[in-house]
Amino acid sequence: MGLGTTIANKLMKKAEKKVKEHHSNSKSNYQGDVNHGKVEDRNAELPPLQVQIYTHNIRQENNNMMKGEEPWSKRKVGVIGLINKHSQSIPTLVGLQEVKQNQLNDIIQGLGKPWNFFGVGRDDGKSKGEFAPILYKTDEWDLVSGKTYWLGETPDHPSKGWDAAFPRIVTVVVMKHKKSGKVINYLNTHYDHKGKKARENSSLQIIDLMSKTEGTSLLSGDFNSQEHEEAYQTLSKSLFETSCNCHEKCGFKDTCTGFEKGGSESSIDFIWATKGTPILKHEIIDHECNGSYCSDHRPVTAIFEV
Repeated sequence: MGLGTTIANKLMKKAEKKVKEHHSNSKSNYQGDVNHGKVEDRNAELPPLQVQIYTHNIRQENNNMMKGEEPWSKRKVGVIGLINKHSQSIPTLVGLQEVKQNQLNDIIQGLGKPWNFFGVGRDDGKSKGEFAPILYKTDEWDLVSGKTYWLGETPDHPSKGWDAAFPRIVTVVVMKHKKSGKVINYLNTHYDHKGKKARENSSLQIIDLMSKTEGTSLLSGDFNSQEHEEAYQTLSKSLFETSCNCHEKCGFKDTCTGFEKGGSESSIDFIWATKGTPILKHEIIDHECNGSYCSDHRPVTAIFEV
């Protein structure tokens, strides 16, 4: 083992210990907000349910538009249309990233009833900054509980963690399917694009948070990490990533595209599940609308049996 590997391992163990120590001190907060009885026992008594997770980084509205980017007033048609199209035939939970308050308002208004959301702005825990909201149909799902955690040393307060350029959050909900009675935990996040340490520690923090839930837990987001990077590898040790563990895989190869066709692409958007959860299908969806891309990311969907 080389010196570099030894140092890296020591740093990772130190970070993991720090995160676990902090969370053990905050244990009552995490359990009080996420756990609601024996979810696993309740689900075992019910017939299997197929559930879809839909995740999409929609690209925040920004005056400094990227090359090839259309204004949000045009892009929103595609964003809303894709959610509608892919949530018609199966109970669906939607996790979005890079969503400003005005964009969230547009999406909820465009989707119409019975859509609702849970989430807060990352800058103030209310409406400022980007949301990582979770959307659901109120005639399909009951929101049992919801909470936002900041990825960092002070998860209960708006803050930047480690070497992150911006505050980063994970939105956590416990959802009950109205018709079947099935209960699942769903987390949606967006890792920092600059801070390598922040991304790695965010994975540790989220795994620790998920370990305090019972029953099936599903995680989605823009992880700003490719498969070979530590943040992804840390998650893969504890969870199933849907593109690697599914019965059926279809659609495109990569998720991050930019707005110009024919440019370089990569995969940094993923969906994860508690190990042992049957993953029926994984798909990366076309995001072209009226001749242009509605975002610089493609949506990703996965269908589970819970």
